[in-house]
Amino acid sequence: VLHDRAPARLRPAQGPGGRRVPRMRVLPHVQRRLPTRPPAERTELLLCRVPQVLRPRRPAHRGARPPASADASVVSTGVGNSGGPTVGRRAGKMTERIVRMRRAAIAVAALLAASVVCAGETPKAGKLLPLLKHRDPAQRLYAVRGLGSLKAASAVEPLIGTLDDTDAHVREAAASALGAIGDARAVPPLIAALKHKHVPLRAAAAAALGELKDARAVAPLIEALDNAEQVQTAAVAALAALGEPALEPLVAALKAKAPAVPPRAAEALGALGDKRAVEPLLAVLKTGDRRTACAAAGALGALGDARAVEPLITALGTKPRGARPYMPIRYDPRVPAATALGALGDKRAIPALTQASKNRNRQVAKAAEDALEAIAGKP
Repeated sequence: VLHDRAPARLRPAQGPGGRRVPRMRVLPHVQRRLPTRPPAERTELLLCRVPQVLRPRRPAHRGARPPASADASVVSTGVGNSGGPTVGRRAGKMTERIVRMRRAAIAVAALLAASVVCAGETPKAGKLLPLLKHRDPAQRLYAVRGLGSLKAASAVEPLIGTLDDTDAHVREAAASALGAIGDARAVPPLIAALKHKHVPLRAAAAAALGELKDARAVAPLIEALDNAEQVQTAAVAALAALGEPALEPLVAALKAKAPAVPPRAAEALGALGDKRAVEPLLAVLKTGDRRTACAAAGALGALGDARAVEPLITALGTKPRGARPYMPIRYDPRVPAATALGALGDKRAIPALTQASKNRNRQVAKAAEDALEAIAGKP
């Protein structure tokens, strides 16, 4: 985020001891000197030298865009270990100067540095807000990510408007930034973004709703389980992060008619870690389709409840319809059942696993052997 897109062409600058140093060599020289300097001198070096090398060259002809400014990652990395009110004021002045240069990446670096340097002072993140309307999408992207990193509550409404940006990367970054800020005002717009035509934005909105942990997002996230693979994965993680409010809706989703929803609901229940989901998962293990049974077996192994041992042993010894001795099928419940038994570590499963390790299906045999090793390694 803190790197500008193009290399800088820099004028000569004054080096240590009065030597003339090419400007493009000033920042590497400063970086080499930083570890050997005390914090106060390190800050002085950064705040005095770095602004000198951030001046872009004059355009070659009228109307030409100035070249990108120098790499400013040294600003945020070097100033971070220093402090004091004087340093805070100087960092604030440097920030205002850089923002006037309309370089969003440098502004983000300076604001992040100021947020660490100024003890107890909130950086003026509002200075980045005008850059959300910059004509360059890369500048808008840097500004959105910077506002998310600063967790600026004043940026919630502008970031909600950025969800409709013309650039896909900016929209996705805006959803992530709203999740990082954690303001409840972002919940309805993010729920609406779950139905956007672009998949990355839907996935970013689902992940952001998981960070916000608002119960209003449970039903929309369950609907998002019947979606693209990327969105399904994000929705599962978000539902697991929501905790107890998502338990009952997920149990009900095990009986959904959409074929993609029950397996993902079982996966989310396993990630949720609530033992109340064991009985519904055991029912799905017996009566569900192969894909749902596989997900239920994996979830039971993650929950670690001893009630699942006998049903998993039964699933391990049941050959699914359509299976061939030497031809693995895509969804074979015997494989996750063996893995789950290994995770449970119950010695009652050793005879069944020993028998399964001799199966002619390589996937089943390998999973049983790994499970036996896992049980043997447990006390």
